[in-house]
Amino acid sequence: MTSSWSCPLCTYSNVAKVPSCVMCQTLRKPSQPRLTGELLAHSKRSQYSFGDAGKSACTIIAATAAADLLSFSSRSEGARIICEERLLGWVSNGIGIYRRMAPDLHRGLEHTALDDIWDHGALQTTVKRLERGVPIQKVSNAASFLSAIREARSWLRDSCSVKPDQNAVFSLALVITKPPETVLLVFEASCGSSLLFDSHPRMAQRGIEGSHAIRFSDDDEAASNLSVLFPSISGLGDCGYGADMMNQFEATPLRQSVYDGPESKPGNSLGATSISRGRDLYDDSGGGGGVTALEVALKQARDELAASEGRCALLANRNIALEAIVAAKEEQIEVLQGTLNESCAAAGRVRQKFRQAEVRQVYHSSFLV
Repeated sequence: MTSSWSCPLCTYSNVAKVPSCVMCQTLRKPSQPRLTGELLAHSKRSQYSFGDAGKSACTIIAATAAADLLSFSSRSEGARIICEERLLGWVSNGIGIYRRMAPDLHRGLEHTALDDIWDHGALQTTVKRLERGVPIQKVSNAASFLSAIREARSWLRDSCSVKPDQNAVFSLALVITKPPETVLLVFEASCGSSLLFDSHPRMAQRGIEGSHAIRFSDDDEAASNLSVLFPSISGLGDCGYGADMMNQFEATPLRQSVYDGPESKPGNSLGATSISRGRDLYDDSGGGGGVTALEVALKQARDELAASEGRCALLANRNIALEAIVAAKEEQIEVLQGTLNESCAAAGRVRQKFRQAEVRQVYHSSFLV
């Protein structure tokens, strides 16, 4: 049996093979590419729910989510790793960072890439435990997204001079920007699946009105879905190199840092080898005790800093939870207020009908008299 399609203008039922309506010549609307993946969590609120501050904050929101996700440990995190409250926390925290950063951004700038904001102090507090790879730039299509994912995985393998945390839930993140939008793709450490966090509403593609998290089974599925979210713009043949620029995306790989402190990061002017050599020279001169005391004091300071950061993280998580609870209560109040308004309106209609009935009764009574 041959399928058919209805014309959106005259509603005539056409045979599936014809490209336009046989009655009014209206072109058949092309079918939308199909999105796949498992919806893990979603919220009714997106970045646009927070006004002007939210419309340009998606890159910062993605970086905030990456820092949180890459810190997850399978031993400490429960089954509710991805939930609505967490999505709201990423969005609200990212927008808060954007507000502190906004005065330093170029006037009128509607969107930022990760390179533009990485070194800003407001963001560094959040991403200081992350390492960033070289951004990968390609023209948007499924093959290019798959290539970018494979390049990021190669970077992760090649950059791990120290064995990463075996309890990590996620090992790698990609902050993907195709102006004017940025999303986050993170990869599970124990298998080939990945998770897409999107702070934008996707009513047309998925019927989701707020931020959401989607799980993909493998890299091919992730690349296919990204190409649907960020399709290339056709009809730019006369633009030359400009067409490639307009259809280009940038994917920046991130991973959890395996270094304990800034003095041990490669490329620093005082690396671990230089510190070790200096300690040896000082020991030869008979001053080893002073170095030992300094190391003890430095370790104590680091422990205190780590404890303080742990307390700050705990307070931040509590704040996220409280904000989510407040948002949920506000939604409940809105629903109750709507119900109350409907009840009052219904009561008004009943009173009006009752008065009309009384008037009719008085009228009939006077007529009978």
